[in-house]
Amino acid sequence: MKFFEKFIILIAIIAGVVGVVLILTLTLGRGETGEKLALAAYRAPAQDQALVVALSGDVFRYRGERWEPVTVGELVTADDYLKTFENASLDLQIGSRILFTLREKTVIKMGEILGSGEALVSDTELFTGTLLCKVKRLAGEDRVRVRTGTKAFGVRGTVFLLERKTGQVLVAVGEGRVAVSDAESGRTDMTVPAGRELTLDEEAGRLGQLRGLPAERQSLLSALQAVSLLDTQTEDETGLVKIALEVNPRSAEILIDGTPVGVGSFGGIFRAGTELPVVLRKPGYLEQRFTLPVHRGEHRVYLFKLELAGPDSGFNNEDETYRLDQRIEQLETALEAVKREQTVLENQLSEVRARNRELEQELEEARTRIKSALDELQ
Repeated sequence: MKFFEKFIILIAIIAGVVGVVLILTLTLGRGETGEKLALAAYRAPAQDQALVVALSGDVFRYRGERWEPVTVGELVTADDYLKTFENASLDLQIGSRILFTLREKTVIKMGEILGSGEALVSDTELFTGTLLCKVKRLAGEDRVRVRTGTKAFGVRGTVFLLERKTGQVLVAVGEGRVAVSDAESGRTDMTVPAGRELTLDEEAGRLGQLRGLPAERQSLLSALQAVSLLDTQTEDETGLVKIALEVNPRSAEILIDGTPVGVGSFGGIFRAGTELPVVLRKPGYLEQRFTLPVHRGEHRVYLFKLELAGPDSGFNNEDETYRLDQRIEQLETALEAVKREQTVLENQLSEVRARNRELEQELEEARTRIKSALDELQ
């Protein structure tokens, strides 16, 4: 190829790259430093699956003897474990009548799932952390239960919160009522009405006294009560769109329609044709405000990087606060690397355990053959 032809091709490639950058800039708006990456298309859940409708931060699922990161739109099945790390959260929907919200540092195991139009069944175990539940009014064959060790919490249509820490379980009810029962026998010990809460001492097996809800929990339950559930079973799949945001620095706060939805990252499922007013902010950085349109069939993850604010904001290279902020960013990056390494090591450990079981089985078979051979010799 002649030099002139190579030069023309190089100019064409550069022009293409510049064109893509201009398109992204016009799409995201002035001030947003970002790019768009494609996400897999939305897939409606089957009757025995739950749908991840929103999440923020580091969320993992344990299936097949390994932990894997969870993304928006994933489908969860019975026997899956779900775990949220610090500053993370997860919204999980079953059918069109149950919504679970896992707050940070929470671990649950999904039991039986049935989210058909005719019947609704959910059996979930909370190991640690905080679980918020919104359950629309249930019919005769419907059953929703959350277990915490020896106790089970059954509902018929309610908004409530469970918080499990070492040796204690708190249940707070915002709407409807929750029956506290023995997990084995099903015997009802107490019913917690709306606007009340109680604490269970797991070690002693004692139920505390009913008391009023503090303002913080009342606010959490009221916000959950106002959430609209998606019609994932009957709505046209192309009308639901997966949108994800990832921000650098990872400690930046993300707000949608004025409501904080996450720190560092957020993913959700939205109806096509809507617009999302987004704010990205962190002290010491230039705030970004823009409107993100949700287009039918355009499942996207948007990447953003906030710019440091100028010296007039009170931050400069000699400022102690600025240096601390930079150190925090370095530690956050190191923490992300440690978490990734932890996931790799956990997967390797699962493989070693599986191989160990295989070897134990082979050893047992060998012992059986040796014993049989000795019996024949005798």
